[in-house]
Amino acid sequence: MQSEVGVPWLHPAWAIFSFFWAFIDAYGIGANDVANSFSTAVASRTITHKQAVAIALFAEAFGAIVLGSSVTDTVRKKIVDVSRFYGEPYVLMMGMGCSSLGSAIWVLVATSLQMPVSSTHATIGAIIGVGMAAFGLPGVIWDYQQGGVASIVASWFISPFCAGVVASTFYSTLKYLVLKHEGELSFQKGLQTLPVFTALCWGVIAAFMLLKGSPALSLDKLPLPASITIIIAIAAAGFVFSIRYLVPWLPKMRSGSCAGVKQVLWQVQESH
Repeated sequence: MQSEVGVPWLHPAWAIFSFFWAFIDAYGIGANDVANSFSTAVASRTITHKQAVAIALFAEAFGAIVLGSSVTDTVRKKIVDVSRFYGEPYVLMMGMGCSSLGSAIWVLVATSLQMPVSSTHATIGAIIGVGMAAFGLPGVIWDYQQGGVASIVASWFISPFCAGVVASTFYSTLKYLVLKHEGELSFQKGLQTLPVFTALCWGVIAAFMLLKGSPALSLDKLPLPASITIIIAIAAAGFVFSIRYLVPWLPKMRSGSCAGVKQVLWQVQESH
């Protein structure tokens, strides 16, 4: 029987330590990233604070399970050269635990001071710090071709640009199809475009799940034709769902929420 490498009793100790700080880090991410995601919806009273928390509980866990494998793989072995920790696995456990500790502290402090902060930047920076503290500059994978730190930094510039292009495209589309009209006509135009945007949203989410899906669910092993067929079917289901349920429901919701909207607008005017 092969003996355990390293110091055996340190393995469960560092596992418990890392697990605890991962919870604290997740708490900080919830206080920052989830709050950013739902702030506009809660502020406009589209949903309540409790509803936002309930949605986040489901969406955060579900997203991590079905879409988190690629990010997890990058964070796990494409920032720090894990081969350097061979023979000392508990040192790697300690390093990753310390990265969660550093990220958690910084995100919580910055959030409490109402500073703009990215939990992704904090986590990546903490892991880079662990690699450099352990082995210096060679302990970090910097190369772009290997998917290292250079590719991660590049994504921080590419992602805002792509998000801006997509947001501008959607806004321009809605501006000319819906917002340029006035009153009831604008609302009716919005109802007409809703099924298309619902289908697009469902299709995009399905595409991410099936094309970049979790290996644990074998989503990455589906043949491409099968994946495309499923994506189209899910988008079509979103289209039908919108026509069947959302389009009839929104006029009823609108008539019942006019008073609440007027109250919000009055409060905004008073604050200025």
